Amino acid sequence: MSRRQKARRQREAAHFAAKRAAAPTSAALAAVAFDELRARLADLPAQERERAWQQVADDLDAWARHFDRTHAA
Repeated sequence: MSRRQKARRQREAAHFAAKRAAAPTSAALAAVAFDELRARLADLPAQERERAWQQVADDLDAWARHFDRTHAA
């Protein structure tokens, strides 16, 4: 990783840390987390990015199924 890439990652990390600290609600915090994830995945090569987004979708689906089971009325 080049110095330029490292510096950019450090700036992005500081940016998202500040946004997380300023998030007034859990929904805002989730939005910041999603933005950070999207920024990190954008740097990946196309095939890896596609696999990573598929993993995100699978994880969200698993969480939704778990939530439905544990919070069923």
